Amino acid sequence: MNDRNDKSLLHAERLKNIITLNSVSSTNLYLKELKDAPHGTVVSSSRQTAGRGRGNNTFYSPDNEGVYMSYLLRNQSADQLNTVTPRCAVAVKRALERTCGVEGVLQIKWVNDLLINNKKVCGILSQSVFENGTPRVIVGVGINVLQRKESFPQDIADKATSLLIQTGKAFDINGIMLSVVQCMDEMFDNGEDCFEEYERNCVTIGKRCKVITESAEKTAVVLGLNRDYSLDVRYDDGERATINSGQVSIRGFDGYF
Repeated sequence: MNDRNDKSLLHAERLKNIITLNSVSSTNLYLKELKDAPHGTVVSSSRQTAGRGRGNNTFYSPDNEGVYMSYLLRNQSADQLNTVTPRCAVAVKRALERTCGVEGVLQIKWVNDLLINNKKVCGILSQSVFENGTPRVIVGVGINVLQRKESFPQDIADKATSLLIQTGKAFDINGIMLSVVQCMDEMFDNGEDCFEEYERNCVTIGKRCKVITESAEKTAVVLGLNRDYSLDVRYDDGERATINSGQVSIRGFDGYF
């Protein structure tokens, strides 16, 4: 187990803005209700009874088996909102590399998931709330840490994995959470642009996939990633388009990707 997995990762003042719960319906929902919470406030829970993914999806959040946390951003302008989720994906990737020794293993599925061996180990959900024209962004992060293969519900068993399954090691959940907070602080307080790192690790680029909207499902090839983290795609009928995460969901033909 990595010896950095303790509270020494963060100074005492930073720890004051981390709220730790035993159980909650959703850390995103809990943090959303804290309307006066300062930038950088974190809510972490041992379990969620109604964890959310994108759209109407749920996020499986069993007791003491994963990181379930939300992070509040107040320093993003309206034109930065589309970059929040991909930048968080890079921050979480860095945190897992620091604490779990998974360098060179993690991949990013556009726009919001981290994969190991084409299976989902982490999901990220960003939600924006506008107050007097100013965005307050709540970023939910769910990381599968200690789940065993047989513990996943049948509907996600072939898509999901955990750090325990992939490495054979039982990592400290709280230590991973603190490392994620540290990497998120570094990313957003420094205004870092991590486009090249995201692009380099994005498994979606160059693949054939299904582009799914509310009204249709079409097959396309992903040609590349734009600086605003939108995708350039070419559909099978030859039409080219630029798509962003607010418009579509992407599903591949190779494992979960």
